[in-house]
Amino acid sequence: MDATGEFFSWTSRRTVIGSCSRASSATGLPRAQSDMADDLPQRGLDVRLVVSGRHCRLITFTQGGIDYVVVAIGSVRGRRDVPIRAVDEESLLIDASRSATSAEILIGIPIDPRMADPVRCRERVLSSQLCQGGPIRQMLGVTGVHSVLVPVLAPANHAA
Repeated sequence: MDATGEFFSWTSRRTVIGSCSRASSATGLPRAQSDMADDLPQRGLDVRLVVSGRHCRLITFTQGGIDYVVVAIGSVRGRRDVPIRAVDEESLLIDASRSATSAEILIGIPIDPRMADPVRCRERVLSSQLCQGGPIRQMLGVTGVHSVLVPVLAPANHAA
């Protein structure tokens, strides 16, 4: 299946990023409203660094008073189906050093640690912003990635 078509599996779904609007509009895929918004997040750092012998790109940005950090591991420009993960900001570079894929994008999402399940909350924020639109989706356009694979939320465990 080509990368501009819809894709959904048990573990992930493809999201075409706004910088490839020609591909998404040509196939009739809906574009998120934020892809067309004029109020882009305020970019801070955009630096290249080496983490555990791998080239990475660290990008920071602020939107609505919330700070975000993106680490693109390996070369993601023009790539399709790049895995993306939401991680704790404090362990972002540690998680980058443990990445086993040739290209991956990690998003440090600030979450109140007192939440019942901060990991699930981060996944929900990431999934929502990539599928419905938000500053994370807008800033991924800066990396030049064509499409990303968003993890599908696992069902919550409920007590019987």
